[in-house]
Amino acid sequence: MSPTTVHHPAVLANRAATIDQLSHGRFVLGIGAGWQVNEHRAYGIDLPDAGPRVDRFEEAIRIVRSLLTEPRTTVEGRHYRIVDAPCQPAPVQQPLPILVGTGSPRMSRITARHADEWNTWGDPPTARARARVFDAGCEAVGRDPGSVWRSVQAMILFADSDEHAATLRERAPAERSIVGSPAQIVDILGEYVEMGFDEFIVPDFTFGRDPAARRAGFERFLAEVAPAF
Repeated sequence: MSPTTVHHPAVLANRAATIDQLSHGRFVLGIGAGWQVNEHRAYGIDLPDAGPRVDRFEEAIRIVRSLLTEPRTTVEGRHYRIVDAPCQPAPVQQPLPILVGTGSPRMSRITARHADEWNTWGDPPTARARARVFDAGCEAVGRDPGSVWRSVQAMILFADSDEHAATLRERAPAERSIVGSPAQIVDILGEYVEMGFDEFIVPDFTFGRDPAARRAGFERFLAEVAPAF
């Protein structure tokens, strides 16, 4: 996810188009308003308050969308000034998908108006609540909620006994975690399907601290969970 606090929208659009060319039309551009406080502090990049940050994001996503779909773009905004600008080479995909991850009402409306894909974090109850907010955002701007690709992610924590599961649940953030045996995880992931999510993203950091452990975690997921879908 590329925050618009860090990346100029014209640079983002041209990078995205170039990567789409190199990948033969397999690129998805994830953008957001920016939120990682420690990252911005480490690099000396300002992180404005939420209101101005979202104002800038709304201008930025409009510019990115226009550059990726129109021959020339002109925008006179509060934060950006783009004058008769091209984006060459153009992306292979028309449109190149823009993904935004959010859960707030205003960002949901912006996403519904300008993006192709919506992403959120959360276990099924959390994802269900956020989907209601996003559906309301779609309704507010006249967008069919079913026309937006939906993805969700949560931390997968395998537990082969009730005792192990209880220990993991004490440590893991409940609203962002799925804990259980492979069969239990299959059942929980099925709830996302019923809610209309198109894609589940599996973070790797809960599978282990080194590449071998993470690979083993993915192999287990692919062998014991993924075939159910």
